[in-house]
Amino acid sequence: VPIINAMTKTFHPLQGLTDIFTLLEEWQYFEGQSIGGRQITWFGMGNNNVTHSVMLAASAVGIDFLLMCPEKEDCFPPSEVLQKIKTFSEHSGSTIMINNPAKIVNTDAVFADTHSLGDTSEEKLRSKEILAPYRVDEEKVQEIENPDWVFLHCMPIHLTQDETDYEEVSQKIADGAHSRIFPEAENRLYAIMAVLHSLTKS
Repeated sequence: VPIINAMTKTFHPLQGLTDIFTLLEEWQYFEGQSIGGRQITWFGMGNNNVTHSVMLAASAVGIDFLLMCPEKEDCFPPSEVLQKIKTFSEHSGSTIMINNPAKIVNTDAVFADTHSLGDTSEEKLRSKEILAPYRVDEEKVQEIENPDWVFLHCMPIHLTQDETDYEEVSQKIADGAHSRIFPEAENRLYAIMAVLHSLTKS
């Protein structure tokens, strides 16, 4: 009987599939075309389920991935996840980069995720403090040379404490012309339908 990982603390494969599907749709990709040269830049925690799964999915299909995360050991993807990503990258030809700000200029897609991580209030507060410098704002994206870059976030997006803006990304970006968060949310349905179909069609 097939078992679908709908989400665990280490992986969120349905979200990874959804996000790559959303990008392929955005880029009007068709099977058989080369996708080499496209790049995702992820701002935030490197050691969480969505980050792991998007990195794995990107490396599997040949999309370069730049992870911009805090320089702390527990903020990096674990070695076993990095090894899987490396194996996929060797087959697809993608490049995985960590904390290389000079490469932000090459970005085609910018990702962010929640800054409120952990199970306790103390852990959530600590993660918000650590991840605050990785908020996606106008200053960060002005370095991107590609005028057609898009922003993705698995949502929900959290309000700041004073409720004047968003926590992980500025409201101007999340609600702006570059944002694809609502097509991304819709595509969760289609990605899950495709997985169910592929496992039950026989």
